[in-house]
Amino acid sequence: MGKVEINGRLTFRDDDNLDLTLQAESIWIRNGTLNIGTETNPHRHKAIIRLGDSGVRRRLVPGTIEGDKILLNTGEMNIYGQPRVNYLPRLEQPVYPGEDFAILEDSMDIFPDDILFFGPTAM
Repeated sequence: MGKVEINGRLTFRDDDNLDLTLQAESIWIRNGTLNIGTETNPHRHKAIIRLGDSGVRRRLVPGTIEGDKILLNTGEMNIYGQPRVNYLPRLEQPVYPGEDFAILEDSMDIFPDDILFFGPTAM
């Protein structure tokens, strides 16, 4: 899909047993609302927003920074997923450059297909 501009309401359905993907070159929530779940009824399945892929750099709105992956929100965006019990990972031991594994606390609330990022720190 090309450029998506939301001036009304776009809501991800969650009444089917399906994972949903919105793929677009750019998304501008201009004068509308993007809803994925609600505070009282969080989205139960995988909801993916995939941007770009064309390699074309463009400006979505005059005066914005140009790029090939743009999600611009001047409206309202509400994203609610399943609550996590323990979402702040703690390492059991350091991870060194070149290692392809990490040992985390047992109490981690991790789901299949989760992506973890370990940023460098001196702490």
